[in-house]
Amino acid sequence: MGEVEEEDEEIVRRVLAGDTDSFSLLVRRYESKIRGFCANMLGDRELAWDAAQEIFIKVFKKLEGFRAEAKFSTWLFNISRNHCIDLLRKKKIFRFISFDFISEEGLSAEFQSGTGVDRQLEAKEVSKFILSKLSPDQRALLLLREFQGYSNNEIAEIVGSTEDSVKSKLKRIRKKVKELGQLEGGKDE
Repeated sequence: MGEVEEEDEEIVRRVLAGDTDSFSLLVRRYESKIRGFCANMLGDRELAWDAAQEIFIKVFKKLEGFRAEAKFSTWLFNISRNHCIDLLRKKKIFRFISFDFISEEGLSAEFQSGTGVDRQLEAKEVSKFILSKLSPDQRALLLLREFQGYSNNEIAEIVGSTEDSVKSKLKRIRKKVKELGQLEGGKDE
């Protein structure tokens, strides 16, 4: 019999039944995604590592409240999003973010039409500028969609909204991103 990856919900059931060591399976499965999400939200690697640890502690403590009506990953990213937004608001850091570690893809292929190191650096700078100009809520929506690959329906579940509302917000965010990209990068289509 081939090795089949165990479903998140089954791992949650085992943890709730007393096998708390199984929680490490969920941590290993999602740790890099949560750290990456936190890093892009918070703009600071060390803060992102701390936030990811705090999120997993919070998730462990709230695990009894998880209802399998939604996917575990949706629930996890909802907690992560809320935690990062709380940190940003409490520390008032979102205006002073350094995105030195942002993914090499930047926000989209739109900013990477050229090749070479100079073009990649330019795309990173444009991405830094754009992300720093978005509110924490806007940044979270954009990151969930573009970097984490969640569908509009999944994002609606994460943020407790409707799919139509998410579509509308993402449309406005993309328009703002496009305008900011043209402002910062001097790009014309």
